[in-house]
Amino acid sequence: MACACPLALHAAVLHGNPWLVALISAAIAANFILLAARKALPWWLIAAAAVAALAAGLMDRQIAARLAFLPPILIYVFLCWAFARTLVPGREPLVTRIARLVRDGELPEPLVVHTRRATWLWAVALALLAAVSAVLARFAEPATWSFFTNILSYALLGALFVLEYLYRLVRYPEIRHDTPWRVAAGMVGRAGEVFR
Repeated sequence: MACACPLALHAAVLHGNPWLVALISAAIAANFILLAARKALPWWLIAAAAVAALAAGLMDRQIAARLAFLPPILIYVFLCWAFARTLVPGREPLVTRIARLVRDGELPEPLVVHTRRATWLWAVALALLAAVSAVLARFAEPATWSFFTNILSYALLGALFVLEYLYRLVRYPEIRHDTPWRVAAGMVGRAGEVFR
């Protein structure tokens, strides 16, 4: 469902179907609520979504239609928060934790520094995606916002994932590096260990 929702939302926006946009946005919001119930999502993010939904119901149809686009933006905010919160003193950066899990606990010292920087990179990239998506939602045509948020941003994140891997290959040639696909496969079913 995670992959289908952005594409379905983009199609609904392009076809100008506000009811379908609202329905898909509600499905995304329901996923947020499930994550919150499992304590994998902060309460403030759910509160922001609830306030936006209430405001949409009280405002005119055009503003409500724009607010229906809020859940995808909140996904970027949540992911940014998930990375950034691990950069505070006393916590292990998220990319470091992922690297340790994939490497069964062993992480060479140069990669400890690199993974901290990579965590910063992901937090900043996700914050920028959220900001651009929010600005486009406010000022651009819905189709432009939708293309960026539901298609282009995922391509940018995929490119960042691959470019970071290629950088590691060049910067640390003496260290064994798992491919992005192997890292992703290694994380399947281990989300609880990653996002704790």
